[in-house]
Amino acid sequence: MPEPILFAFLFVAVVIGWLLGRWTANRKQRSDLVNQRLRQPYITGLNFLLNDQPDGAIDAFIASLEVNSETMETHLAIGNLSRRRGETDRAIRVHQNLLARPSLSREQRQKVQFELALDYTKAGWLDRAERILKELIGQATLPDRAKVLATLIDIYQQEQEWALALPLAQKYISLTNEEQAEQMAIAASHYCCEIAEVAIAEQRFHDAEKSARQALQLSAKNARASMLKAQAQLGLGRERRALSSLKKMAEASPDKLIEAMPLLQQIFTSRGDEAGALDFLQQFAASDGSGTLSSLLFEQIRKHKGDERALQYLQSNQYAQATLTELLQVLKIETSKLEGIDSASLDKIVECLLKEEQQRWTYRCRQCGFGGNQLHWLCPGCKTWGTVSRV
Repeated sequence: MPEPILFAFLFVAVVIGWLLGRWTANRKQRSDLVNQRLRQPYITGLNFLLNDQPDGAIDAFIASLEVNSETMETHLAIGNLSRRRGETDRAIRVHQNLLARPSLSREQRQKVQFELALDYTKAGWLDRAERILKELIGQATLPDRAKVLATLIDIYQQEQEWALALPLAQKYISLTNEEQAEQMAIAASHYCCEIAEVAIAEQRFHDAEKSARQALQLSAKNARASMLKAQAQLGLGRERRALSSLKKMAEASPDKLIEAMPLLQQIFTSRGDEAGALDFLQQFAASDGSGTLSSLLFEQIRKHKGDERALQYLQSNQYAQATLTELLQVLKIETSKLEGIDSASLDKIVECLLKEEQQRWTYRCRQCGFGGNQLHWLCPGCKTWGTVSRV
């Protein structure tokens, strides 16, 4: 091979070797620089943890973690932890930082958007959360549509936007399992009741009756819906239909008749039958196992037929379902018959016991145990519909 050509080959080989060495050195230098940048926040985070400063540690770890498919779940976990601790500002910052990354897949972006909506809900920014959730529901490829629907329904429930919550609840029922669908059907039934109550207040009785019927289609045992239906029918002058609605309710839930008592009295008073409510109640006394109807009957018999008949009623049942209030009333009636003794002290004792009894909770939630003296269709404690009933 001629010397000029051999020299040219050697020169090219040397240049290539020098370039490869330079590239390798630069690559190592860049790698060392990146590792140093990542290592510093990581060490800072460890120092925060060792000094019992978890807030600083979280911020440091966020800075040290590059967002990719491997660290995505870690970022989400940090955001969720912050939200659970009530640190919604940090949770929002984490999830907004994730959304700013253009490398996210569609499914990852949807997941982060949902988490951000939960952050906004926790922070009380319901309008922002609503916008995100409505955008997600509009996407055909949304994997967990039921969870998004449930969150948006909860927001509408907080805002008392019953007309907006109802169609979403019906859609949710078709997407989830039997148990969750049943719970949502009960909630949707109460949404209809809320709409019916507004209609009754505005004297739109036809609309109220329609909403009450829809409520009963969603949950046939909803006593509230039956009472609202009867109230709407009474507003339309349909007394017989109103009474029929209450009769169906009593057949399904006789213990709820005590809540319908004002409505029953109104119906029978308008018919000129003051004692008609008593006859109505007696039809269902045997089927009530809660004792609430027994208590109601005792008071009604005393009112319309006197103390003796009321005592006979309790005696015929061997006081089996008598409440403490009823028994104290019996004691008061019996002591009033005694002659030749001063019953003032006994009367005082009875009055004190009655007062003490009246201070006990009238209603209690069977789900969480919340107690109160007012009937709440939505339990203030566990936010469950239809679980509060008379003690």
